[in-house]
Amino acid sequence: MMVLNIHQKLWVFVGGAIALAFVIFGMIAVSRTAQLTRESTYSEVQGVVDVKAREIERFFAERGRIVSTFTQSPTVQDYFAGYRTYHAPVFADADYNRVIDYFDALVASNDSVKAVFFADENSQDYFANRIPEIPGQEWLTQDCNPGRIRNQESSLYG
Repeated sequence: MMVLNIHQKLWVFVGGAIALAFVIFGMIAVSRTAQLTRESTYSEVQGVVDVKAREIERFFAERGRIVSTFTQSPTVQDYFAGYRTYHAPVFADADYNRVIDYFDALVASNDSVKAVFFADENSQDYFANRIPEIPGQEWLTQDCNPGRIRNQESSLYG
């Protein structure tokens, strides 16, 4: 067994104390760095979320203007103010075709608008723009019931 003199004991004690201090300061530094990284990451994520939220808000505000334009159109208002008969024969009606042309123009004027439709409370009828043939979506026109969707010509309605 080795006996240490006072000088060696002092070196072991000081070395141990320094090593313990390094371990403690290292743990504090890692903890602080982790906290700063976490705060920085949360801040960046919050910034991205805020930017995306504003983009989504602008998107829906723009779509809201489209809906306002649509519902405030004199063509649409005049036609539906006088339309009272459920499943009235409309395909030969010039005003009806003008309204559907307006629906088609709204779809054509904005790439993000795929369909325009309107359900009339007075007559309980449903009106939509003309459905184009979309490659890969043949089911859409096959599943559309011409008796309910007024954009498909049907002998039932004139």
